Amino acid sequence: NVLRAKTYESYEATARLHIYPQLGKIKLKDLSTNRIQKLYNYKLKAGRVDGQGGLAPRSVERIHTVLHKALEQAVAERKIPHNPAKATTLPTREEKEIRALTREEQERFEASLDRERLKAAFMVGLYAGLRRGEVLGLMWDDIDFENNTIAVKRALLRVKDKETKVSELKLEPLKSKKSYRLIPCPEELITALRKHKAKQAKEKLKAGPMYQD
Repeated sequence: NVLRAKTYESYEATARLHIYPQLGKIKLKDLSTNRIQKLYNYKLKAGRVDGQGGLAPRSVERIHTVLHKALEQAVAERKIPHNPAKATTLPTREEKEIRALTREEQERFEASLDRERLKAAFMVGLYAGLRRGEVLGLMWDDIDFENNTIAVKRALLRVKDKETKVSELKLEPLKSKKSYRLIPCPEELITALRKHKAKQAKEKLKAGPMYQD
């Protein structure tokens, strides 16, 4: 499978910062489950690059994902007989409780947006539950004003070019099939989007050829 640019960037950084320094000089035939387990344990305890303590369990899981996939490829190419990462034990991830805004908090939040030019974007996050990149990746064609729906089709992400290492904003495909979805919208959100579209049309007219879509 072809990795998204953002995913590739994450995997590359994980390998460069957390795997190569500890395991990079060890030959494949000498890479044991015990060595890999020691790496995970160390990263959990004191593995942050800035030296300020250990990594979160989810970050250790990412290290395992990258290393496990690389070793599975080595097995497929018959460079090693089995994958030593398979028998390792990953740290238990603590599930954080998600607290929704109360009605009063929501009303205060909306009231604070009255003079905000990008009010509609914050409203999409509030009412439709989209991630930041999904909100920024929306286009007017994705919004059905007749049926009050938003189609989530892409995300705007900051990614590094593999060659130049310079980061830039790019529209990227979504991570999985489940991420592509059609979301029903309440009238309050549709109204905010209509107002934003009208405001944007005026800005476009005023700026003329200088406008960047």
